[in-house]
Amino acid sequence: MVIFGAPLTEGTKDDACRAVRCAQEMLAAVDRLERHQTTRRLPLKIGIGIHTGQVTQATWAHQTLGIFRNRRSRKPGLSPGILTKEFQTSLVLSTATWEQVHDQFPTIP
Repeated sequence: MVIFGAPLTEGTKDDACRAVRCAQEMLAAVDRLERHQTTRRLPLKIGIGIHTGQVTQATWAHQTLGIFRNRRSRKPGLSPGILTKEFQTSLVLSTATWEQVHDQFPTIP
């Protein structure tokens, strides 16, 4: 899990855009690893989910709590791995994130 905007932020839109760029770079790195594998094995795939919202962070315990994370823990079907398989994509955005980034990145609602 990565948190953008804590403790410093340039604004919600910038934080969301940085999260999407990070996800794109992670997916590109996985693709490079796959292309350069020297032994045949199961394909390496990852699923990334991004949500934008308020969180409460306690640095003393490295604990982050937020509405999306709490919902996800109670409802396993909301995990990025499940959603990316269901939508046959490697990256899914919550509506809150999409609202922040749709004018900066090509997206499918």
